[in-house]
Amino acid sequence: MADQEAIRRRVGWGWGIALVVATGTLLWGLSALDLNAVGAALRRTNPLWLIPALALNLSTIGLWAALWRLLLPRSLRIPWKRMVGVSAVMAMMANTVPLMAGHATGTLL
Repeated sequence: MADQEAIRRRVGWGWGIALVVATGTLLWGLSALDLNAVGAALRRTNPLWLIPALALNLSTIGLWAALWRLLLPRSLRIPWKRMVGVSAVMAMMANTVPLMAGHATGTLL
């Protein structure tokens, strides 16, 4: 029981540190933006194109999870939530490390 509590505490600290780092990175990125230029670009954008583009971009992780579940042998059933997590890690790796390492990570996971 004590081991599980220690693991939960470490996981909690890990999420806390990740949240602080992500927030700092977001604020740093936002400070470099010219908000007037962003506003002007958004005003020129046709929402009939922007809304579907945003929806399709956000659906990528779910579509990858569905694809991976489809490709698995029938004898292996992985819960949807876990497969979405694997797809999210794969997407993160594919966008942060050199060529094909993200896809290899997804295959390994």
